Amino acid sequence: MKDNRKIIGLAGWLGVGLIFVGLTFLISYGSSFFFQRSVLLEAAAVDVAPPPAAPKADGRPELRVIIASRYSPSAGAVYYNDLLKYLGERLERRITLLTRSSYAEAMKLIEEGGADIGFICSGSYVLLREKVPVEVIAAPEMYGRAEYRSYIIVPADSSAASLEDLRGKSFAFTDPLSFSGAFYPSQRALQLGDSPEKFWSKVLYTHSADKSISAVAYGLVDGAAVDGLIWDNLSAANPDIIARTKVIERSPWFGIPPIVAGPGQDPALVAGIRKVFLGMRDDPQGAVILDGMRIDRFNVPPADWYDGLASVVSLLRDKGLKITF
Repeated sequence: MKDNRKIIGLAGWLGVGLIFVGLTFLISYGSSFFFQRSVLLEAAAVDVAPPPAAPKADGRPELRVIIASRYSPSAGAVYYNDLLKYLGERLERRITLLTRSSYAEAMKLIEEGGADIGFICSGSYVLLREKVPVEVIAAPEMYGRAEYRSYIIVPADSSAASLEDLRGKSFAFTDPLSFSGAFYPSQRALQLGDSPEKFWSKVLYTHSADKSISAVAYGLVDGAAVDGLIWDNLSAANPDIIARTKVIERSPWFGIPPIVAGPGQDPALVAGIRKVFLGMRDDPQGAVILDGMRIDRFNVPPADWYDGLASVVSLLRDKGLKITF
């Protein structure tokens, strides 16, 4: 009987021990998980005010605008707020701002006629024009160029000096349809002899360049590919975040993300929108908005401006990557 009590007692202590170990693991793992989650939430909210409320319906005709380029939805709404307000005033239209969580959802919205115009990624534009007749209204010129580059970034204290040094490491893409944040790094992995799935040990999608930058800055991943214009803009707007990162590779120059009109839009409306964008630098109010966005001016790019990106997409498809939406 005493032996039985000893066995029961020992089992009880083992049970208590297992519960303690389990709780310790849960607390440790859980705190780590919630810390990482809070960092990513903070990354999405760096220097970002709440997005503006949707305008109430009035007698003005509606212009539905989808923002699906580069910034997280909250940051994008703030970044484009003054520009969209200005556009609505000049066109005498009520602007309805639309956002989606992925580029694919945004492209579907434009394809199906759910948005009139869109601020979209260059890579997404190349895919969208394969499916429906979309028209480039205008494209920004920033830092003296209507082009941009993908930056490969790592933590500031990382020993990595090239993309090859990130083989077998964790890496952040922005969106599956992002040129700077997915197509370009995939092309580079192939050039180095591996598919993206094999080159990195883990790939995660943040769905915006600003979140990818913060994921690198806070050490959640070993590297990331981001829109160089976003990194450059944040170097002035949020230098503390940028100081935690460094660029180890820059891609060649490619056509900058455009503003497009969806299929079937009234040509007169498209011409009117284009006129507003092209005239902003010569208007004092418009110039102030452009300066705040670090945009020199808007231009209409040549018809072949995005053919270089289309060539990269074709190469990736030839290597077996499925690129569509």
